[in-house]
Amino acid sequence: MRGFSPPNAARQLGGSLGLGILVAVAAAAGSSSTAAASLARGIPAAFTVGSVMLALAALPVIVLIIPARQHPAKAG
Repeated sequence: MRGFSPPNAARQLGGSLGLGILVAVAAAAGSSSTAAASLARGIPAAFTVGSVMLALAALPVIVLIIPARQHPAKAG
């Protein structure tokens, strides 16, 4: 298939899924009577969940990828 790249597709799907989760969290946390109050409650909740998601995504990088680059397998 020309023009299809699995890593790019996975990146697009991951970004869309992550954004959808953050929007759902902001909407659930920000259900108030006024729009300003909804934003005031929803945005910090979305940032908190986004920070947790970032930490969870960084964990495999720290554990798996960085050590593999420091000690490459010897061909032989």
